[in-house]
Amino acid sequence: MSKSSSLATVNNTSEARQFGVHPAIILTLIKEQAGSSSKALCELIMNSVDAGATRIDVLINEVGFSIADNGKGFSSREEIETFFEIFGTPHKKDDAYFGKFRIGRGQIMSFAKTDWRSGFFGMHVDIHRRGDLGYELTTFKDAAPGCVIKGEFYDQHDFSGFDEECDYGNSIKAMVKFVSVPVFVNGMQINTPPLEIEWSVEDENAWYKFDSDQCNLKVYNRGAFVTYYPGSTFGLTGTIVTKHPLTVNMARNEILRRECHVWKCILATLQTQFNNRILSAKKLDSNECYLLMKMILGSRERFNHNICKNIETVRFIPNIFGENRSPKDLFINNIYTLYNGRHSMVAERVQQLGRANVIMPEFMRTCGLESNEDNFEHVITSLFRALSGTNASPTFVLFSDLVHEMDGLNTLVKESELTAEEKLVLVGLNRYNRDMSVLFERKKRRIIIGVSNQMNAWTDGHSYIAINRKELRGIRESGPHVLVALMAHEYCHDESSIESHPHDRNFYARFHSCILKYQFGFIVNGMMRHYLSGLAKIAIVPSKEVGYHAKQIAKIALKLPTRVQEKNARQ
Repeated sequence: MSKSSSLATVNNTSEARQFGVHPAIILTLIKEQAGSSSKALCELIMNSVDAGATRIDVLINEVGFSIADNGKGFSSREEIETFFEIFGTPHKKDDAYFGKFRIGRGQIMSFAKTDWRSGFFGMHVDIHRRGDLGYELTTFKDAAPGCVIKGEFYDQHDFSGFDEECDYGNSIKAMVKFVSVPVFVNGMQINTPPLEIEWSVEDENAWYKFDSDQCNLKVYNRGAFVTYYPGSTFGLTGTIVTKHPLTVNMARNEILRRECHVWKCILATLQTQFNNRILSAKKLDSNECYLLMKMILGSRERFNHNICKNIETVRFIPNIFGENRSPKDLFINNIYTLYNGRHSMVAERVQQLGRANVIMPEFMRTCGLESNEDNFEHVITSLFRALSGTNASPTFVLFSDLVHEMDGLNTLVKESELTAEEKLVLVGLNRYNRDMSVLFERKKRRIIIGVSNQMNAWTDGHSYIAINRKELRGIRESGPHVLVALMAHEYCHDESSIESHPHDRNFYARFHSCILKYQFGFIVNGMMRHYLSGLAKIAIVPSKEVGYHAKQIAKIALKLPTRVQEKNARQ
């Protein structure tokens, strides 16, 4: 070793040093935790619970607020220097109901200048005025019980209220809804402790309230709102309130799911509840359908026998008619096609004839997949194999091939080509056509006869309604109500129904409303009288059913009292 290197070694020194945090980091910590003034105030309420308070009172308006509790507060200057002055001093195990690192109080400092009064001490914080992160500490002669925090908002727009509750927990009321300590805002209690509520399920980890009318599953960490999950995440909606603390992020608005043992136990309960729901369900909503298909598509093993048996009969696969069908219904005819969203009449015809099971694009979207042929075959094959217990594959048909197969022109029939009885029916339809247009509050459309291999009736939406010629003969079998209903159906269409037409909720609501009116019955009865009278004039023998009905009405009519008889009876 050289002499120079030896001297360098002798002169080297080392020492232990601690990392520090620049004040700018603390300022960032304060500002980026705070999503809203309500969230910041919720943090102060949670601190009061940590301090052992048995009642918390909040006064608030657009100018400022005060929060008072009867907790233990700060009992010494040392506590203030350790727990108030320093951000991040960790709590000891089980010494706080909510707290972990003592940083939540910083959130309110981003929204308001604050005065804290507890014991013999007062702390004034105004980071906007001071330009730094210091505070003013005052020592008083008299001690104040608990802790009182008063604040004045920097911006009146920061006041986010407390009355309105929503799925996202944006208000104070929503954030502390199930906190165990009574919380009063402007004199009114805004929370309900969990022990005062009737829950759907309870276990050692949480209380659960399942409600299908809600859209999300809201999670409360020991009564304080943390986050929500869309109903499709677990197939369940409602509320969860944990009994033990969740492992959450620094802002306490997200669950650290990989690290949280309590949440893992809750997930097991949610899975059990979903399985129980599947075992008893007759039909599924979109959230339940999404999760079920997610499980089916991602599962490498079959479900247990009981679940499979029930899923087969649960209605959750929509068809072209707006009805939900069960896998068992689909498996009867193991041929499937994916509707292209345009040729609705072809789809209805394919389904009616049993040519194939028409799967709707919205079902693919419910499965969380784009509606295309590859995904379609994957979904149906996975569903079939998961429930049938075989490796057999379903048969798939391109919808475009079915369109080509069933494509046919809608042709009109000249009145001169109609039989005498068909002309009689057409005259009757036109006779009561005006009454039908008034009933549906539509401009009168001409009634004509046509031929189609796809449709029973169709319209251009404004000038005419075409009735398929084959439907005219139906009057001989069951009377005129089907023909009148077809006419009503087409009056519900404001646009052409020749190729594709919507049968949405509004359409059926309009149709349902009109056919329940007494004028609809008047039209049906009038058509029946017109038809029978016409048969008599043109000397056509009615069908057995219609003839029997007419004879029975005639017999009953002879027995009905007349107005003259009624008048005489009164005298």
